[in-house]
Amino acid sequence: VRTVSRGSSSSADEGGANTRPALLATLDLPPRFSLAQSICSYGYFGLAPNQWEAAPDTEHEDRGIFTRPIAYGTRNKEEHAAVVRVEQIDATLQLTLVGGTEPTTSKHVDQIVSQIHRILRLDFSPESFWAMHPEAKKRGFGRTYRSPSLFEDLVKTLTNCNMKWSGTCVMNKKL
Repeated sequence: VRTVSRGSSSSADEGGANTRPALLATLDLPPRFSLAQSICSYGYFGLAPNQWEAAPDTEHEDRGIFTRPIAYGTRNKEEHAAVVRVEQIDATLQLTLVGGTEPTTSKHVDQIVSQIHRILRLDFSPESFWAMHPEAKKRGFGRTYRSPSLFEDLVKTLTNCNMKWSGTCVMNKKL
């Protein structure tokens, strides 16, 4: 279930770029989902253009914030990019537009939501993994981070071949 709210709290400059946060969608989460465990499960979350802001030590780890640009629209026709902030609030995810171009149709919002689903593997059930690893179940670990597209995953993999991690980080930042 998702609640889409467009335009209620944002403003755009003359070029359509968002200047204030706008709630794009609220997603119900599967049981035992952990944003921190899903995002920080694999080193590629630390590569550009991803940004992970860990929760303060005084708060639960799932209060961290994940931010990244997400492309939407029709490739080579009306392609746009939105900078989306993802936050876990109890058993929901809030997707907030914090930069880029605000989506103007529900189809565009659906494209963004679909990519967040892919990144966090929200459609994957780790139950069989959890049966073998009860501690992982307790922590909400079991979904491995991936990029919003297979192409980006391939680029990150190729830039990691025969390279120190620092070189991989530099190459991804330059891309």
